[in-house]
Amino acid sequence: MTNIENLTEFVTSTINETSYPGFESRSFKLGLPLEYNNAPTSLFLLALKSDNIYVQLAALRWFQEKPNQAFSHQEAIMNFLKSNDEWLRFESIKTIQKMHSPKISFAKAISPLIFDESVFVKQEAIKAISKIMVKLKSQDNDILASLEKAALDKDHEVKRKALKAIRLIKQR
Repeated sequence: MTNIENLTEFVTSTINETSYPGFESRSFKLGLPLEYNNAPTSLFLLALKSDNIYVQLAALRWFQEKPNQAFSHQEAIMNFLKSNDEWLRFESIKTIQKMHSPKISFAKAISPLIFDESVFVKQEAIKAISKIMVKLKSQDNDILASLEKAALDKDHEVKRKALKAIRLIKQR
C-alpha cells in the first residue's frame, strides 16, 4: 500500500541502511520501487509537504522524471527555491528546468540563485536559466545582467557556465 507514512519509512530506512562515513545522504538518488514510482501524483504532493527533507528530495526527484506532472504543480515545486537547504534548492532548479512548456517566470524565479552561497546551486541555476531561455528563444535584460555579473564570480566553473549561458541566449 502506498501512502505517505510508507514512503517516509521506505526513504528513511533506505538512507539509514546505506549510510557510511563521509556519505552525503541528501545527494543520494534513491531508486524508488515500482509501487512508488507508479504511485499517484497526490502521494508526491504530500511528500513535498513532509517535514522529512529526504522525503521532499525524493518527491522532487520523482517530479523530475514526470515533467508533465511537475508543470501542473509548479507552484509547490518553486517554493523550494527559497529553502534553507541547498539540496532542496538544487533539486527544485533541476525539476523546474525539466518542465515542459517553460515560461519566462521560471527563469526569473531561478535568477536570484545565480548568487547563492552554494557553488553547485549557482552552477545549476545558470544552466537552468540558459536552457529555459534558449527553449523560449527569448532574451531578458535583467537576466542577462545577472549572468554578466555571475561571469565575474571567483569560482571558475560558475564563470564558465555564465559566459556560455550568455553566448547561447544571445545567439537566439
